[in-house]
Amino acid sequence: MNRSAWGLVCLVILLVCSGGLVTAYRAGMAIPDWPTTFGHWIYLPHHWRGRFDGVFLNQLHRTLAQLTLAWSVVVAVVTWRVGAGRQVRMLGLAIVFGLVVQGAVGGWRVLSESVPVARVHGAMAPLVLGLCMALAVVTSQRWRAAQPARRHPYGKALRRWCLATLVLAYLLIVANVQMRHVPPTAGLAWLPFWGWSKLLLAAITAVVAGRLLVLARRRFRDCPAILRRTGWFAGLLAVQLLLGGGVWIANYGWPPWFADYVLPIRYTITAEGVLRTAATTAHVVMGAVVTAVGANAALWAYRESQGPR
Repeated sequence: MNRSAWGLVCLVILLVCSGGLVTAYRAGMAIPDWPTTFGHWIYLPHHWRGRFDGVFLNQLHRTLAQLTLAWSVVVAVVTWRVGAGRQVRMLGLAIVFGLVVQGAVGGWRVLSESVPVARVHGAMAPLVLGLCMALAVVTSQRWRAAQPARRHPYGKALRRWCLATLVLAYLLIVANVQMRHVPPTAGLAWLPFWGWSKLLLAAITAVVAGRLLVLARRRFRDCPAILRRTGWFAGLLAVQLLLGGGVWIANYGWPPWFADYVLPIRYTITAEGVLRTAATTAHVVMGAVVTAVGANAALWAYRESQGPR
């Protein structure tokens, strides 16, 4: 069951990656109907075979979504057949429900051509991945064999800082989704607004993640599970923040003050170029992975320690 749950995590990551490519190439409306493909229920190869365009990317995303949903149903059935605990069974059903809602929102986006719906669709994916990671964690042998949570004077603080970092990491994803789906009819002030909001969130998240890492290193040296997971969480979050800077450069170029007073670096922005698309998609995927790793760290923080009485 645990391997099936990890397989589901990998499928959702691939689904997020394909969705990032669809947005990067602005291929969300390459197929104008849903749930059919150009009026056909069966995927006809001549529509997208041997091509790498919007139709191919859109159809690839749809196919991965259906495979992921089918696998989630299998995983949910397995949790019931093996007699897993009630919480595990409910978690499996929640994943199926989340994927169904996610797919329905994606279809609504196609049929309505609505930018706000596209924002909701993009913001939901990391939440579903977090649920899948939670299922993979609670079905692992290490989780079941772990000792009951012990009293620790800093247990409550660890939980709070870990949860705060996770929430801020998700809010960064929401801000990124808003920036990527600014409609052409929006005013000129919206892009700077979300840009500065994202920059402020990134600074706050870096400070909070640093505080979490220091707390874990100083007060939980005897707990390898917490040390490893908080270290991975903070490290991947740092990579995510650096990727965010790279995405800004790839999409908008170096700031004028940097080129004038620091290094005279010039960069030509190419619409749908390889560097721009790769950086943007990597940023999207890393954001989802950070959320999943953060969920893992938060679960173990609650599993390993409790606050004082």
